[in-house]
Amino acid sequence: MGFGPRPPAASASTAAAAAISTQASAASSMRSGDVVTICGFASLMDEVSAREATPSLRHFRLGRVDGHCRVFNLASILNIRRGVARGDRIASCTAVRREECHLRVCLYEVPAAELPALLLREARLKPQFVTYTEDDDTEDGDAEDDDAEDDDTEDAHRRAESAREGGGEGGGDNQRSRLGGSALLFTRSSDAEYLAERCGGNLAMYHDEVGRFYSGALYRRDILPIPAYTLRCLRAYAALGAAHLDNFLDASFLGDERTSLRVHLRDVLGGVSEAADEQARTLETGRGEHCEYWSDEQREELRRIICYEIESEDCSKYLI
Repeated sequence: MGFGPRPPAASASTAAAAAISTQASAASSMRSGDVVTICGFASLMDEVSAREATPSLRHFRLGRVDGHCRVFNLASILNIRRGVARGDRIASCTAVRREECHLRVCLYEVPAAELPALLLREARLKPQFVTYTEDDDTEDGDAEDDDAEDDDTEDAHRRAESAREGGGEGGGDNQRSRLGGSALLFTRSSDAEYLAERCGGNLAMYHDEVGRFYSGALYRRDILPIPAYTLRCLRAYAALGAAHLDNFLDASFLGDERTSLRVHLRDVLGGVSEAADEQARTLETGRGEHCEYWSDEQREELRRIICYEIESEDCSKYLI
């Protein structure tokens, strides 16, 4: 896209600050106390990765969000800048409404004061509050920290009350959940929303953030998952067990929103089951093209993970 004369940098900074401030105020007003619960997915399922992104997070645990799936539809500017994403393998995943699906997620609290920085980092996604249920077999983690905030104490009391009442059924994974609540989930946005709401309509800001690295649309149906990013996510889910890995493979889709990640990755390996063969034929790229982007080492690790040859307790050696 073309760009006119660039305004002073201060104009872009002011627009960005105003947009982020509005988002942060709206989000903070929906959460009492001085912390906000974040609902993470993809590579954030690895607690180490989540803490790298938000070092101050507290009470990392697992849960579920109904009515959503993951779609690999967002061109990852960060990975394009790093040289990790290339060709049409430039997609990271976003959360998208899909009634028949549910997401296995991680949950954690962050100080409300840090919300503007988090919104800025996830600027190409749309923050929305969703209802979650917390797994009953997770550790309390930081809730026992001597420096825990009053909110953590309140949450611990609520968890104890819920446990005494027996909790609720978790559904398809046959896991019971003991605590529900509202958490901030970063979901699919659009190119128009990003330009208008995050860049304040400022084309110079868009160029600084996106255009100088990448010239296409941000949200696309014709891009495929980034191999290195996909493996990072797979490691995180596999380390949590078969149920979480299955959810990532079967409740994640390519940009066409039809082809499951499991089918796509079987196609990457060149071995599609008869049941999936018809769906696999909808892919626009041939198996030979996958080898150009997936190294032999990556394909071997991929094979071991999706064929369940790596026990969950051994996956930690693959986490990076």
